[in-house]
Amino acid sequence: MSGREVYLRRHIMVKGRFVDLILSGKKTTTIRLGRVV
Repeated sequence: MSGREVYLRRHIMVKGRFVDLILSGKKTTTIRLGRVV
């Protein structure tokens, strides 16, 4: 495996985790808003 492949894979993994965090954050905020309303 070349260094570039490893870098790209890590970058994709980090991006995926970031997206998951944002999505889960949106879910919790919508749930909270729903409870408040």
